[in-house]
Amino acid sequence: MEKFYDLFAVLLEEERVYMDPGLTFGSICRWIGVREADFDRYLMSETGWCGSDILKAYRGAASSHFLKKYGILL
Repeated sequence: MEKFYDLFAVLLEEERVYMDPGLTFGSICRWIGVREADFDRYLMSETGWCGSDILKAYRGAASSHFLKKYGILL
């Protein structure tokens, strides 16, 4: 699971896939080749957050950043 976790982090941190509003946690799991339920349990045990909540948090942080920096509401 650790390799999936690492790839998930790269997709969020470096590739910023969360900027696609239609992207779901399930889509990301399919991309990286892991079962959504299994990975969700792993994330919950490691971070205390489920995958969809992590995705929402990244989106919320991006929206806040653009609003503060540019006055743009995403």
